[in-house]
Amino acid sequence: MRNEARIKNIVLGVTGSIAAYKSAEIIRLLIKNNFNVRVIMTDHAKQFIHPNTLSTLSHHTVYDEIFDSAHSPMMHIDLARWADIILIAPATASIIGKLSAGFADDLLTTACLATTAKIVLAPAMNKNMLENVFVKENIIRLKKHGVEILDADTGEQACGDYGEGRMQSPEKIVNHIINKNNSPLNGKTVLITAGPTVEPIDPVRFISNYSSGKMGYCLAETCYELGAKVILISGLTALSKPTAHHFISITTADEMHQAVMSNISHADIFIGCAAVADYKSKKIVGHKIKKSSDDFTLELTKTKDIVADVASLLKKPFTVGFCLETDSMIENAKSKLIKKRLDAIVANQVRASDIPFNSDENEVTFISKELSVTKIERDSKKNIARKIMALVCAEYFLHANHCESQNA
Repeated sequence: MRNEARIKNIVLGVTGSIAAYKSAEIIRLLIKNNFNVRVIMTDHAKQFIHPNTLSTLSHHTVYDEIFDSAHSPMMHIDLARWADIILIAPATASIIGKLSAGFADDLLTTACLATTAKIVLAPAMNKNMLENVFVKENIIRLKKHGVEILDADTGEQACGDYGEGRMQSPEKIVNHIINKNNSPLNGKTVLITAGPTVEPIDPVRFISNYSSGKMGYCLAETCYELGAKVILISGLTALSKPTAHHFISITTADEMHQAVMSNISHADIFIGCAAVADYKSKKIVGHKIKKSSDDFTLELTKTKDIVADVASLLKKPFTVGFCLETDSMIENAKSKLIKKRLDAIVANQVRASDIPFNSDENEVTFISKELSVTKIERDSKKNIARKIMALVCAEYFLHANHCESQNA
């Protein structure tokens, strides 16, 4: 999906929900904040609000026909190319299901399939519909493929029920769009590695580690929220794919190295969060090794150091490493930062009573290139990721400004 530095053009999709009347206020607020707005209405939306209302507010014709030769024989392509964001508010269970299945049976769905712009949905439906297993699965599927789903509000619903399912207020929705223009990583590409690598010994045995990938996946979600284009290269995990623009699955350290080096030229920031094996079997046996003598010797050879190779590039991105230590954490982390020429490093410590693997919580220490140390206290990995990225952004822009002043 396209990741523009500034959002200017918004296609507003209005679908058949009682909340459709709120789309008028969304248009008013968007235009007030200097966005250009074009409106696509579905047939069902017109049962709740008249197109003339939205046309008057947007100062443009409301589009509702896929075959509308009066405007353009390929209106879905024209709108798809014009949009920086397609915002569907309200988004019914029907449109969520159609987009999840890849349907293209009206102007709105065809425009969504044809666009490379960001798609944002503001759900509006009865609480039981929102909790329906099929709707939930459709939402999960769309999120996996980069569609942003705003949380529904909780309150009294048109049917008289009380619960989650109300569309967010127009003010909240428009503020969300405005904040995208203020996101610190807008227009930047962040490449992240996550999870373990698996190094085969024979067809059934391998060398690996306990990494769950949770920290790297949380970092990917956070960078996406901050407006970055996210490339996530992941080892094998039991996690659902996080929201990312490009997801690459690998198994071995060599595969991860190849994937990183093939994509690194696009990256402004590289975060090496993966638990990459330091060694691999020197020889992979083609058959299962039989148990014979009491002793068995396995010859190992070093794997490529991905983060060091990235940091040694002539045009390297801002490079952040991770390290896991059992002792002398700060000293070892600083040593790695200096030796590998990193811009920052995040250090974890393993204690017998507090092992971070597969946990939803962690505590880490962030060390900058200038060797300043910031401890991030125990918290959820999602919050830890937000705090790490706040520090990364501060260091990145400080580094960028320094480079600009040197080149001036």
